Amino acid sequence: MNKEPVYLGLTKLQIIIWMAVILYFFNIFNVGHYLIFALLPLICWLIFRNTNKVNYFQLLLFLFCSIYTYLLFNYHQRPTGVLIVTLLFPSVFYFFGDYLAKNDTSFKKTYFLLLSITTTLVTFAFLSLITSDISNLAAWRGVSSIWGENISATGLNTYLSLGLSLLPICLFSTNKKVRLIALLNFILSVYCMLKLGSRTGIIIIAVPTAVSFLLLGKMNIRKVLGIIFFVFLCFITWNYIDSTYLFSRLSSMDNFNDPRFAVWKDAVIGIFKYPLGGNKVSLPLKYAHNMWLDVGIESGILPFVLLIILTVSPFITLFYLLRNNFPNTLKMSFICILSSFFICFFLEPIMEGWLYYFNGFCFFLGIMNRIVKEHRSNTINEIYSYNVKSHLLIISLVLLLFSLSMVIYLTTTFNI
Repeated sequence: MNKEPVYLGLTKLQIIIWMAVILYFFNIFNVGHYLIFALLPLICWLIFRNTNKVNYFQLLLFLFCSIYTYLLFNYHQRPTGVLIVTLLFPSVFYFFGDYLAKNDTSFKKTYFLLLSITTTLVTFAFLSLITSDISNLAAWRGVSSIWGENISATGLNTYLSLGLSLLPICLFSTNKKVRLIALLNFILSVYCMLKLGSRTGIIIIAVPTAVSFLLLGKMNIRKVLGIIFFVFLCFITWNYIDSTYLFSRLSSMDNFNDPRFAVWKDAVIGIFKYPLGGNKVSLPLKYAHNMWLDVGIESGILPFVLLIILTVSPFITLFYLLRNNFPNTLKMSFICILSSFFICFFLEPIMEGWLYYFNGFCFFLGIMNRIVKEHRSNTINEIYSYNVKSHLLIISLVLLLFSLSMVIYLTTTFNI
């Protein structure tokens, strides 16, 4: 396969992988995941060819997915196809992100990858919304996707989250092309948010904006004008919200007495009461509406702790990005993306209903870690030499086998 760049530094092979990723996130005809399965032989070849680049995050990710998938299988909580996807896809998408972001010194390729995935998700949500009958949202808050599958409003919100988080880039980015694409995504996402009455969307807009301003905070004319524009936009939007379904939801519900808060308390108690999982915790809602707690309820404390470590560790990489000489637009992009992911992780049952979203999280982390890895030869995730890498790989495999053995022993001993 030709390794010469064809477009924005992407080779022909990278373009094929990028197209498969785009079609997967667009869920083409509800069978987008089959494209990833079709690429598995190519993926295996690439992974074996790049064995010397396995890092700590990939090992931890595979460890979590292996234990979590085994426990789901043991408790008969997923069909076989979903179990295979749960086991393989997070690692595959991390590898995709890492592979596609190679040799991107100008970050043009990175912006292209970030915005193309975001645009794909927002476009899917927008088209699904405008082709659905949403005249009776009080009966059921949801839409029918463009491929004919019902999606709840909370589920559609995961597709909109990345677009909603882009306001800081719209206001403060100096890259005109990136700012324009971000603005279009943000406008479409806000339109969908208002139509669906998503209160979570308001949080997703506010948090990345506040965090970006605080972390990248030197005041200048552009930021002053951006803040003025933002206040004006809020005023106009609020006048529009006054006549929308979102306003009626905000007015009729106590937003500080969300039933999810009580569910979280029961879920935390339940995880320690049933440390081996098995979905035995009795909750007033179907899910805990929190990714970590839902995983703990289903599969126990071990996957719960591994997932916490897995999702918190990228902040170390983000801090490295923020402290070093990277473009502010790039820094804001990753602040926005991580903020939107974590808000949805806190509020939605991701691993139960929206596994694609976790795969997207892994994809973006692959991109971010690749950028840091190439900026500094010795990063927090890099294996320094072949010998050290070999020892770490052996230790990690032993740890994986030991963890799986303990899980199998415990589940067998207690007849769970």
